[in-house]
Amino acid sequence: MKDADLIFYNGRIITCSTPECTPVAEAIAICGNKILAIGPSQEILKLSNSNTKAYDLKGHSVVPGMYDSHTHLLAQGQTQLMFSADAMSEDEILENAKRKILDTAPGEWVEGYCGFRNSKWDTLDPANFVSIEKLDAISPKNPLYIHRTAGQGGILRANTRALELAGISKGTQLYSGYAMLPKIEKALLMAIPHDSKRIAKRALLAAQQEMFSYGVTSCVYVCVSREEERILRELYAEGLLKLRIHAALGNLAGDTVQSMKERMHTAPSTGEYDHRFTARSIKLFADGTFGRHTAALLEDYTDRPGCKGELNYTDSELYEIISEAGHSGYQPLIHTVGDRAMEQVLRIYKRVIEEQKLSDHRFKIEHLQLIRPGDPEQMRSLKLVASMQAAHAPYNRIMTQQRLGNARLKWTYALQHVLQAGVPIAGGSDAPVQSANPFEGIYAAVTRKYIDGQPAEGYIPENAISREAALHSYTIMGAYGNFAEGYLGTLETGKIADLAILDCDFTKCPTEKLKDIRVVCTVCSGEIVYQAD
Repeated sequence: MKDADLIFYNGRIITCSTPECTPVAEAIAICGNKILAIGPSQEILKLSNSNTKAYDLKGHSVVPGMYDSHTHLLAQGQTQLMFSADAMSEDEILENAKRKILDTAPGEWVEGYCGFRNSKWDTLDPANFVSIEKLDAISPKNPLYIHRTAGQGGILRANTRALELAGISKGTQLYSGYAMLPKIEKALLMAIPHDSKRIAKRALLAAQQEMFSYGVTSCVYVCVSREEERILRELYAEGLLKLRIHAALGNLAGDTVQSMKERMHTAPSTGEYDHRFTARSIKLFADGTFGRHTAALLEDYTDRPGCKGELNYTDSELYEIISEAGHSGYQPLIHTVGDRAMEQVLRIYKRVIEEQKLSDHRFKIEHLQLIRPGDPEQMRSLKLVASMQAAHAPYNRIMTQQRLGNARLKWTYALQHVLQAGVPIAGGSDAPVQSANPFEGIYAAVTRKYIDGQPAEGYIPENAISREAALHSYTIMGAYGNFAEGYLGTLETGKIADLAILDCDFTKCPTEKLKDIRVVCTVCSGEIVYQAD
């Protein structure tokens, strides 16, 4: 047997190769980019030589590298380049801005974001909350603005220097409610300089490092545009792409049924780029969201009688794309929030699968925020994969109840119903919509609570799943959902050495502390890519 390059010993190795997630060994040895051996510390240490780096785990857990099955990686990275205005405290927003300004050269633009939680700004007095005068006081030389979040538009605040560069004179009316007027927003956006490729590369590398800090070594990057695809290829060629990215080619503005079909024949295939960047999926949107009343429902919205949302495709349009995907060996990932959208997607999936006699297709449904009794069983019979983001459930609980009423809540974010039916669940974050930290997602899946501990009783607690099932959703099930279980997702001899070292024993961590788990070290392809300070 070869000698090891890396050894981690005196720990608790959770391989995720069994449902129980019981630690099976104390040590793991890595040679090159592969797992060399797993076993007792005494035996594994015998595989070392003078060049081997050995680390004492001190009883901490080792788990497979985490697999986030739903991310918006570029937007996530863009938020890393900004300061956070996602707070109700004015002082906190201003302090965050000050820190960003200190790291920015005089005259350069400073950008802040409010995240997807900007609704809490709705009732604020725009004349007094984070006023222009206060922004000017902390940033007299740098143009500064705050907007909703990366790529989502909606400027909330700007300082005088930013307005001057946009050609907006003093005394001009700026606000409509909490946000800038559209004409002001447009002028500001046109004034902001954009070096799109350079900024995109910086953003993607920032997102990559954030993922590594959470123990995430693989992700599904959804809605990848042609330009983003080219940038990922460049990052790999430059030796900078370390994160394992499975791209889901997106239907974005300007995409047509025909253009989506054409993209399936040009993207990188499995095995290219050292498994760092592959694309065999397409992302579609069957409907919208509960928040905007655009998720397609079978019955009216409780808070908007007469409205059932809308489907984005006719049956024939959706069938045409899915049929082409099946013939091309591509895996559809369909955003499906409402139960009417679910009914359509299941019907079209069934037709294509049966017509083409597909067996190992692993077609995915994304989100599954409202399902019907019997839907999970149909998913199982069709061999579908559920891509779900557990943190959405407790975070959106109030809005969900307003939109749907009480009768339908049992079937919202229904992880346990889906799991009980035997459907594989691939866990994800939907970052930056929610935090990319998988342990916050695991906490939400197990407790049905958000990171603030609310609701105290859990949101529809009967839909909670075990910590073992939640960990599997972020490891082996994530890999399975992307045809990667043969080389990723578990810690086994011969598999790629992707792993995360935690600051505790995962199996014994109190349930309420799951969200607080921190990653000590992340290894991707046998290389240490993150170490905590």
